[in-house]
Amino acid sequence: CYFFLYKIKKEKNKIVLSQISIFIIIAVPLSLIWVIRNHILFDMQFYNIPETSPMGQTFIELSLWERLGNFSMIFNPFIDAPKVSDPNIFLTIIKTELFGEWDLGKLSSQIYGFAMVLYILNILIKLSVMLYSFYYIFKMRKQTKHYLCFFIILYFTIWIYCIHYSVTYPYICSCNYRLFALMNIAEIAILGEMLKKEGTRFNFLIPTIVYAIISCYIYIAIA
Repeated sequence: CYFFLYKIKKEKNKIVLSQISIFIIIAVPLSLIWVIRNHILFDMQFYNIPETSPMGQTFIELSLWERLGNFSMIFNPFIDAPKVSDPNIFLTIIKTELFGEWDLGKLSSQIYGFAMVLYILNILIKLSVMLYSFYYIFKMRKQTKHYLCFFIILYFTIWIYCIHYSVTYPYICSCNYRLFALMNIAEIAILGEMLKKEGTRFNFLIPTIVYAIISCYIYIAIA
């Protein structure tokens, strides 16, 4: 949507309108066919939240501010569902991105220190990306980097949807990073722009790739 509006403003021709019209004609029916089918056959609402067993993971009684402001488990890098869960949406996303819903500290006491380093690093990455995004938005000049604006919009859109979904469907599984993994692409793009400084040769991809490989290895190995 962002690139479409930018292209319309810049080129001001009918080609873009014809292209988006073709896309809408194809994409909209395909995206709605399943929900329309279920509505006709099973009277399922278009925005359906299925019932599920809470299994001790429900946060129904907590308000949005409690879900965002509760940092009682900030020093624990793991979630051990369904026994131990973190009501904080932001921290749960960070923890499940690294280690899923498992407490790897039970395997070995040595893992805890290593996991804590990754956990702190992930918090710093998230905060850095958000702060830089706000800085860029308020400091934008005429020569705007439109690809960066796209990734910033994508990043915060996913976060807003994550918060909304977690409150609407208040279980620990609704905060699992696997549901919002697309934010990783936007995060790397914004992080790369933030670390790219004129006159330096710092390769932001190296620490990012190493961080991703280590966390993915732990996640997949334990799964």
